Amino acid sequence: MFKKILFLYFCVSITFLSSCQTDTTTSTNTTTPTQGAVEWLTIDQLPAKMQAQPRKVIVDLYTDWCGWCKKMDQNTFSDPTVAKYISENFYAVKFNAETKDNVTFNGQQYPYLENGRRGTNQLTFKLILGDIPQGASVGYPTIAFLDENSERINAFPGYRETPAMKTLLRYINENHYSDTDFDTFAQQNP
Repeated sequence: MFKKILFLYFCVSITFLSSCQTDTTTSTNTTTPTQGAVEWLTIDQLPAKMQAQPRKVIVDLYTDWCGWCKKMDQNTFSDPTVAKYISENFYAVKFNAETKDNVTFNGQQYPYLENGRRGTNQLTFKLILGDIPQGASVGYPTIAFLDENSERINAFPGYRETPAMKTLLRYINENHYSDTDFDTFAQQNP
């Protein structure tokens, strides 16, 4: 009887552990992610696009374990009006913030920095925080924007529903960031 209970406990434990296992593979930034309705590029594909035709860039910084990132892919980025606006006005880059690959961007190398069980690619800090020291915290999802010269405009942390994303996209695309803070713009342009 004890062996049967022990065997049953073992089977249940294995089943539970396998269902809790997360995918720890990271993007190599060499293939195009195809999540949602937005046509995503990798960070490696961006320079060729920018050289051919410069435009602003939206960067979706995500992690494989981030539930809100997945929800934003399913709800916001799959919205046809959001996808259309992005494709007409931006290059869209999806960047796994925890990629272990060394990434070259704007002529600079960005390595993976281990931190406990997880780590962060150093480009994540540059895109989210700009020139702020790395001691500051980052969260996901975060949407970062680059100008036509691949220079950081700003980054906006947190999940965004479709209407809020549309407002944010207009704020950046129409250059309101140059003379108005986002909260003021969002209040005046619901």
